[in-house]
Amino acid sequence: MTDAQVTWPFTEERDLLADACREHFWPFVKYAFGVARNPDGGWLSEDVHKPLCDWLEGIAREWLAMRIQDPEGHERFYVLIDAARNSGKTVIVTKAFTMWLHLQAPNLSTDIDSVTMSKAIEHVEPIKKIYEGKDSCALYCWLYGKWEGFDPWTRTRMTHRARSLNRSEASIETTSVETGMTGDHPDHLGIDDPISRDKLREAGNFVQVANTHVGALFPALKNNSLTVLCATPYVDGDVVTNAIMIDGIKEVIGHKLPPEYAACVRADGKWRMYFMPAADEEGNPLMPTCWSRARLEEYRKKYPADYAAQLCLRPGSGDAVPLTMEQIQDCIVERRDVPRNLSYTIHVDTAFKGGQDQMGMGDESVIQVWGHHPDSGDVYYVEGYGSNKWRTEDFTNKLIELVQRYRRSMRPIRWMTDEKQLGGKEGAWRVLLQSCFSAAGMWMPPFLEINRRKGPDKTRRIAETAGYWVDGHVKIVRDAPGVQPLMWQMARIGISEHDDWADAAADVFHPEVYAPYLPAVADPNPPPPSRPGDAYLQTGRLSNAEAADLYDDYHTAAYDSRPGI
Repeated sequence: MTDAQVTWPFTEERDLLADACREHFWPFVKYAFGVARNPDGGWLSEDVHKPLCDWLEGIAREWLAMRIQDPEGHERFYVLIDAARNSGKTVIVTKAFTMWLHLQAPNLSTDIDSVTMSKAIEHVEPIKKIYEGKDSCALYCWLYGKWEGFDPWTRTRMTHRARSLNRSEASIETTSVETGMTGDHPDHLGIDDPISRDKLREAGNFVQVANTHVGALFPALKNNSLTVLCATPYVDGDVVTNAIMIDGIKEVIGHKLPPEYAACVRADGKWRMYFMPAADEEGNPLMPTCWSRARLEEYRKKYPADYAAQLCLRPGSGDAVPLTMEQIQDCIVERRDVPRNLSYTIHVDTAFKGGQDQMGMGDESVIQVWGHHPDSGDVYYVEGYGSNKWRTEDFTNKLIELVQRYRRSMRPIRWMTDEKQLGGKEGAWRVLLQSCFSAAGMWMPPFLEINRRKGPDKTRRIAETAGYWVDGHVKIVRDAPGVQPLMWQMARIGISEHDDWADAAADVFHPEVYAPYLPAVADPNPPPPSRPGDAYLQTGRLSNAEAADLYDDYHTAAYDSRPGI
């Protein structure tokens, strides 16, 4: 509807709708942005999408009020919309929410970032058309007038008409992983899917490229900025899963989190998260207007890995993984239930021996302590520590401190294991460790160097230990240090970006380390019981001693069988 199509009798209705769309984000999406008026907008559902809109509205109000009360404040808001693909997330969050924010505060500066510049322009183009009054479904210009603005007014950089001209930054600008951000300092950053399947196929290291790009965006933001990451996870270790697992979640709204993410909700979490999968754990549709049951089932059969990552929002889950998070959860025990008669082994994985390249990729140096029950074959994960910033001295100091603590408490350490060094360096690491222990006035525990395999063989080595977890021989002490990265990597065998914790844990079941439970098994074909005379029947002759024993046994049995005896 254009200005020419609206006559004055509609003035009161227009004023009421303009106020409603300004005050509340949900009617803005439906009418001002025009999704409900669009013939292709049948996916919009009040049950599914209104809670998301109300949640975003509340955060925006809180953020804008903070900026008014403390214009020079240093509190940043980080919002994560973890939503299934084709769920309407880009339309609502990246496009409509950006326009609604500028309706509240016209002087804002926004950067819209995506995987490529063409994709970022694709996100901004509908906003530009609505401001220009060229979208017949949107009522924005009828409600608030045309906002087609000043120079610059291009596909990549726009300054709308409601904007004060005393700012150098444009109202809305586009950036991307392939171009990076300019020297601007925006108030609002909207990141929309910084990874795509095509880019993952083109560049094997694109996950790392995207992570580096997104990390570089944050220093350029205003101190009191709002960041909205609206994305679907693709693989383990991408921007979304890192935000959850590494940065942590401050609060979560929407569908119930799967068990592998539940422990990431913590007081020091960085992101406020809206979790919006297309299907629940049983495969039931959660947004039927976008993903029907039949469509979900068809996608699951054709693309099981993508179904798990992009619709269930659980990269690496599904029937193909050797060990599920639910099975790992069954291994958790309370610390008070850990037996006191355990012996202990320490298993380490050292990233710094691989050089700065390995550490720069995020690989961690890991130290784990496992307890071994003397009879049952059960092993207990007691504690572990890791860092991708440890240098040699940091690592050895932590290791020696750990050994000292166990010896003071009279807990025996049977083995310490690490990967065998190759390339002519075998034994060098052992000598260095011995020197460090000697300098601390201690003898080093027995040290076993294991030939840990690489690539698919390494994955197979870790996967072979999954049976011990499923059978209940692995016990995980609840809230033990380092338990979360260990559980996370074990639930993603073969697909996790990093496997340092899982690799070290596999040493527990090395033949020289692990003492399995071997119960006595009855012989299915036991020999017949020995009876008097068997030796004579087999050989045909008896010795004098055998004859005397046979005589005594015979007469004793005859005497005992008399009546009354």
